[in-house]
Amino acid sequence: MDSRERVLTALRGGVPDKVPFVFGYIDKRIREQILGQPITYPHLPKKADWSPTFRPEEPTYLEPYECIDARVAHILGLDAIGMQYMTPIYADVDTTEDGTVYIKKSLLNTPEAVAQMKLPDVDDERIYQPALDFVKKHKGEFALYCRIRLGISPTLMSMGTEEFSYAI
Repeated sequence: MDSRERVLTALRGGVPDKVPFVFGYIDKRIREQILGQPITYPHLPKKADWSPTFRPEEPTYLEPYECIDARVAHILGLDAIGMQYMTPIYADVDTTEDGTVYIKKSLLNTPEAVAQMKLPDVDDERIYQPALDFVKKHKGEFALYCRIRLGISPTLMSMGTEEFSYAI
């Protein structure tokens, strides 16, 4: 079985030739250490590895990001690689000396801030071009997936744990 067949067989409840080996995401710094060189390709985050950050009054965007470099997947023997669309986080961030980005202050914590939000236009077909390019580049080589962070994570980071808890 090739990687795609192996993953699809397991997802369908069948018995693949071996257990599929898949990671949803590997940090870019770890991938660069595995490769022994910097990773440069079109779909790297512009702001933070975990999501682009904005102020509520700013226009936002979804940021496509390749989760695992195909070269790293070959080295590790992975069966799947993917792309993720990172959703906006409304927060002020800072960076440590080692390059780790962290939230200093969550900004989506008042009704006024929520009213100012400018969410991405999901009907803009340009948003999907990076995913189409990714599929075209890697189709047949691996099982492919796409991740998107919806639900609690961007909300919790944008509101902050305490404000979120009180809002519930």
